[in-house]
Amino acid sequence: MGSEAERAAFDRPHEWDDTTPWFLATRDSMNRLWVAERLIRIQFPPAVHDYLKDNRLAFLDTARTVMGQPQ
Repeated sequence: MGSEAERAAFDRPHEWDDTTPWFLATRDSMNRLWVAERLIRIQFPPAVHDYLKDNRLAFLDTARTVMGQPQ
């Protein structure tokens, strides 16, 4: 879910609205990510959210290594 929404964000056109094909194609994954992020904020103290945000790239690099992909 997160990677799908992140990929969609990279493809976002400079200008868009709620009728743009990009928005219509990515709306569901972006909404799922939005809900997941809010649940983290509701269920855990702010320090957890900051920790996840600050360590996101380190987590992705470690996951890549575990999956056998080169750095």
